[in-house]
Amino acid sequence: MYPQVLLYGLALFHKDLRYAQAGLYLSGIGIVIAAYHYGLQKIPALHAESSSCGVVPCDGEYINLLGFITIPFLSLIAFTVIFVMHMWMRKELKKL
Repeated sequence: MYPQVLLYGLALFHKDLRYAQAGLYLSGIGIVIAAYHYGLQKIPALHAESSSCGVVPCDGEYINLLGFITIPFLSLIAFTVIFVMHMWMRKELKKL
């Protein structure tokens, strides 16, 4: 997610959306990784697989609001919003 800040800043500075196209791919990859991490936290069958994460457990829930809102869930929502907005922008630009 952090490289996207640089991409969008560069696109804004140059006023050229071509610089921001990589954000579409980065957000797509981010959706997959965030969904996987959320699955490690919430799907019991994946808990055994998460023991190979090292010192910090991958299935640890440092934030758990309302029983389902965790850090990977929040990143999943953010990446999804970015991805959908990119797709919407591409559709609107093709109309021009």
